[in-house]
Amino acid sequence: MNRTLPIVLFHISAAFCAAFQTYRISDPVGKANIWEYPNVKAAISSKIPTGTCVVGEMINQNWAEISIIINHQEVSGFVSNLVLTNSRNCDSVLIRSEKCDFMDNKLTKVANFNEFELWRQKYYVYECDDGGFSESISDIVTRNLFQNWTNEILALQSNFLTDATRKIIYSHIDETIDMDRMDLIKKRLLTCKDDARHVCIEIGNRIRLLDVHKTQQMGLIHN
Repeated sequence: MNRTLPIVLFHISAAFCAAFQTYRISDPVGKANIWEYPNVKAAISSKIPTGTCVVGEMINQNWAEISIIINHQEVSGFVSNLVLTNSRNCDSVLIRSEKCDFMDNKLTKVANFNEFELWRQKYYVYECDDGGFSESISDIVTRNLFQNWTNEILALQSNFLTDATRKIIYSHIDETIDMDRMDLIKKRLLTCKDDARHVCIEIGNRIRLLDVHKTQQMGLIHN
């Protein structure tokens, strides 16, 4: 049986480049399908009741990727654009949780600092940057400096990264770093050439602060 879908007004060109937003499910049959992949033949992972608030972004003219809390569990997937309407009247606490989950899911796909810049511009929410999530960012930062030093230093020195992103990266060279990563970064700093943005100096300052902190901790332990 054919059903009439709601007319949803989007400025398509703007929607695709914008950061993720809050939407409300609006489906005539009362529930909308969440698909595992943006393909009508893919498996359905869940159903969302009409009126439910979700966080997501348009990925093309037909599909949106969304995140939602169902029974205290984060569920991510794809829904038809036709069942979404823009909404600003949603529970702020729940939406913050969904935004953090969406942000975290996108962070797992970040492979280098250039991709981190794009992620920050589109998905980063300051209020989510705490606890376990903060540790995830720290792991990405120190792992990339450990594994791909030359390219990541060039990225930090480039015009592609913004000052805001550099600040986040520096701040996440923190106490969660393991000794192997820290020792190798120290060695590489010895031959790191300074530049106009003083990238090597900024990283060196963070490492020195960590050394001081670790020394103080050792002193407390021995006392």
